[in-house]
Amino acid sequence: MGQPESKENEEVFQAGGHGDLRRIVEEPGVIVKAGRGTEIEFYHRLSSAPQDIIPESISNFFPKFYGLLQSFPRDYIKMEDITSGMQKACVMDLKMGTQTWTDDAFYLKRLQLESRDSTTTTAKLGFRITGFRVYRKDKSSFDVRDKDSCGQVTESTAEHFLQDFFQDGSRFRVDVLTFYIRRLRELMSWFREQSRISFYSSSLLFVYDSETERVDLRMIDFAHVKLVENNALHRDIGYIVGLENLIRIFRSIRRRHRLRQSSSSSASK
Repeated sequence: MGQPESKENEEVFQAGGHGDLRRIVEEPGVIVKAGRGTEIEFYHRLSSAPQDIIPESISNFFPKFYGLLQSFPRDYIKMEDITSGMQKACVMDLKMGTQTWTDDAFYLKRLQLESRDSTTTTAKLGFRITGFRVYRKDKSSFDVRDKDSCGQVTESTAEHFLQDFFQDGSRFRVDVLTFYIRRLRELMSWFREQSRISFYSSSLLFVYDSETERVDLRMIDFAHVKLVENNALHRDIGYIVGLENLIRIFRSIRRRHRLRQSSSSSASK
């Protein structure tokens, strides 16, 4: 009861636990997620948003929306499966922004989220690692970091923790890291200009295939998105802070990797 009907529903690995995600074998490349009113409304708006709100260059940061799968007692959002076709999908979820609660949140819920934001990296770095998995070729298995281990990450240990996502056991994926830096800078340019949307408790989903060159970065989880009307000066500062720190940390990881490479090359001569 309450699940989308299919001959065989396949659960999807969820790095950050974004609702009930499932693949339906009859529709390759599509996943379904239990929908909430705000997120359903956002996807509908997104599919028809004018260029001045969501430019074409930014629209590919959002998963493609394929409509709704109606089921009782709730509807399911049909969307693009970003990892479809990947052989060994490495996935990381980062909850973005310095504040995950909205102004209209219930008081006790707000207190709970404020406490979590202040005791994790959310308030200071503008992002929080909620989980990841990376395929380790040297172990022939996935290295999974769950919410508990990610919850121990601090401002000073975030860089060391994040760099493990790019180590697949045979090489350091600097190509993937460089791709993410470029895409994050593109996203940052838009956030510095856009004044129409605040993304509370939304996430960035980082994926790459350990076996191929496929790599992607998407924005996900829009259950608490707020549309801003008639305020050209509005900026989603909390999200911007997260992007700034993430770019800074990723650049530092890449710089350290290149220094290690340079030292190793010098030592071998």
